[in-house]
Amino acid sequence: MYAQQIDTFFVEIPRTGMRSLEHDLNDIFKISHVGHYTTQRFLDDIKTTPSNYVAVVRDPVDRLLSAINFACLDTKQVDQAFDKLLREGYSTEIIAPTCFEELGYVYAPQIAYMDADVDYKLYKFGDMKNFYKDWVSGKEPTHNNKTNKWFSREELINHPMFNDVMQIYKKDVDLYDSLEPIQ
Repeated sequence: MYAQQIDTFFVEIPRTGMRSLEHDLNDIFKISHVGHYTTQRFLDDIKTTPSNYVAVVRDPVDRLLSAINFACLDTKQVDQAFDKLLREGYSTEIIAPTCFEELGYVYAPQIAYMDADVDYKLYKFGDMKNFYKDWVSGKEPTHNNKTNKWFSREELINHPMFNDVMQIYKKDVDLYDSLEPIQ
């Protein structure tokens, strides 16, 4: 999403808290290009170069668990989602899903949304207070899109396709592990 007054593109990586940020930014700035745009797609669409690029990066296992709990209703759907992901890969083409069949976008690696050669200011998902302090002054982080947890982290890690699926997120793991908390 783009906040023109501060010339900042917030990369809306699925399942990283950006939907809550959108609600909070709407109170302060005029925003456009809401949706899960890759950075390059946004740049191609807007035909300008923002001063700031900001993204929240989440622990890849926690993000995958959130995606499963968001997009799947039962273990059979988890099996189908993982099988499809491993066979067909992922897509970042869906900006705003309109039906259940389009929910596969939640499985795209975080790094896939940061596909332009620009300098990103990155925050860990667990560091939302500092993120809000920097970008939404005077507000506490909200959590408007919380997913019910029916599938546990233990079940995820023990899933027979987990290790294969996590290979897709190798660069996300490396990126997340390289981030230091903002002081």
